[in-house]
Amino acid sequence: MKVVWISGLIPLPLTAGDRVYSARFAEAVGAAGANVYLLGLSSGDGPDDADSLGSDVILLPVHAAQRGRPRAVVSRLPIVTARCSPRTIRKRMLRLLAEEKPDVVVIDNYAAGWVLRKLARVPESRFKLVYIAHNDEEQVARDIAQAYRGNTLKKLVLAANALKVAHLERKLLHAADLVVTLTGRDAEMFKPRLAGADVLVVPPGFAGERVAARRIDAAVPRRVVMLGSLRWLPKKMNVAAFLTAADAILASAGVELHLVGDVSATFRAEWEGQLRATRFLGFVEDAEQVMAQARLGLIVEAVGGGFKLKVLDYIFNRLPVAALAGSFEGVPDAIMDHCLLAGDGAELARKIVDVIDDFPRLNAMQEGSFAAASGTFDWSENGRQFLNVLESLAPAGRYRASSSASSSASSSAPSSAGS
Repeated sequence: MKVVWISGLIPLPLTAGDRVYSARFAEAVGAAGANVYLLGLSSGDGPDDADSLGSDVILLPVHAAQRGRPRAVVSRLPIVTARCSPRTIRKRMLRLLAEEKPDVVVIDNYAAGWVLRKLARVPESRFKLVYIAHNDEEQVARDIAQAYRGNTLKKLVLAANALKVAHLERKLLHAADLVVTLTGRDAEMFKPRLAGADVLVVPPGFAGERVAARRIDAAVPRRVVMLGSLRWLPKKMNVAAFLTAADAILASAGVELHLVGDVSATFRAEWEGQLRATRFLGFVEDAEQVMAQARLGLIVEAVGGGFKLKVLDYIFNRLPVAALAGSFEGVPDAIMDHCLLAGDGAELARKIVDVIDDFPRLNAMQEGSFAAASGTFDWSENGRQFLNVLESLAPAGRYRASSSASSSASSSAPSSAGS
């Protein structure tokens, strides 16, 4: 099976959860027997290292600048989608489809949703169309717009963008032959918006080493660690809310919080001088060593939806998990039963202080969650399951109708809106 896999950005380097999911999923599909051609804009924040994906994926980074933000804001497409669709990659995609004549075209995330309008230009094509929905993007965009408390103009832009996201996502759901979600909740939410497409839930796998045993004791620093990039607006909003509520509580109890991952310079500069318990470590090569020197792993993503891949890093490195209750979408109850949960940041900070020196409880948490997760989250099985489902599908060609409808609507709109 020949698969053309299109991402907004090439998912390298592996500095964020969405990149890890896309890269490992494509790699698993290739390892299961497909020929995978992965096309996307170069991220520009690190090398496009083909070795990171193994030999089963042909990496095709397009080295072109993203569209400027002002132009993206006035586009008919969502901002991130418009930014990821310069002319260079659109032409490269059409050439790739004409040359390879794939059996399957994957639109990975709505950031690559610009692809849909171009598919009708591919003559005599009978490929199966897959949309990978990392989140219920319509809901997430609406939540972001509602939760944002900053500049009024930016809030209006976010509200307008939420409408664009909803419009594009509904077109993608309507056009696809197969929709992939990370969680069962998203699959259920999408069903009323589908036009006969199959839905497959593909939770993240874990590709790292699973620590065989660990004992947390007084030799481990009184430290909490949080992994993850702080570039996406909802993640910055979530962390800012938690730091406002929790940093002073943790500092008063002598508990450290280390934030590990890529972070924007402006966010770091805004917060670093205000914090007592918290340190920004930035991107680190050896996250496993950082987790080994902590007593709890933190998840505070109340806004943003989706499966949080960092929970797998914590569990399989035997790091007990502390989280806001709304941050656990897609995680089985059997795992959540062994985690520390709270309804808001201040409550979570107080619970962390209460448990930070309770070694029997901390070790019971890490052992229980590891046992509950064992035998699951396997990328190899995910790749095989995905190809098995695709084998049974017949391409419906709904993308042609969606593309035609989108083009008709666009032709009647003012040309200054962009595309």
